[in-house]
Amino acid sequence: MKKVILSFAVLALTLTACNDKKQDTQAPATTEEHAGHDHGDHTTAAAPEKVTTVKESNLLQSSLDAYFLVKKALQEDNSTEATTAGKTLVTNLKAVVTEDAAAKELVKELIETATKLESTDIKVQRSEFEDLTEDLVKLISIVGTDRVVFEQYCPMFDNGEGGKWLSDVEELSNPLYGSSMLKCGANQNKIAFQAK
Repeated sequence: MKKVILSFAVLALTLTACNDKKQDTQAPATTEEHAGHDHGDHTTAAAPEKVTTVKESNLLQSSLDAYFLVKKALQEDNSTEATTAGKTLVTNLKAVVTEDAAAKELVKELIETATKLESTDIKVQRSEFEDLTEDLVKLISIVGTDRVVFEQYCPMFDNGEGGKWLSDVEELSNPLYGSSMLKCGANQNKIAFQAK
């Protein structure tokens, strides 16, 4: 009986923490927002932000620009703009030239996933965007980046499975939920480049 009551209490606290419609003020996001809640395998959401350093490279510059346009459209609940930005992302990814075999394979997978952003269903777009992010993080770790990016995470996405996205700013704007839970999430990782 105690476990059932505890489970309901954790659920209520989690929903309250991520429901920004009821928040009158927006406090700065911290990694402690969801601390103490049971997120299964997603314990890193409560861990302190880490920093990952990659090499400096402008290889993904235009692809990241387009990715962030998709993110902006999704956080604003704009399916049409997400489709347009998704097409730009596909075009920009096709222009990525690398000799690294693993990077080539990731670019191929990213193109395939980004093509699915052409859907007019924003739920499909958000799911594909989240899938896209995982491969993009892997690609950045291989080829580098021209800017600091933040890996951000929402434990509520996909029925509590959680989901992540990249942001070019530290402030949270959740593209996986848009206006319904715009500030839900936490910064998980800061990806910085080491200057040449």
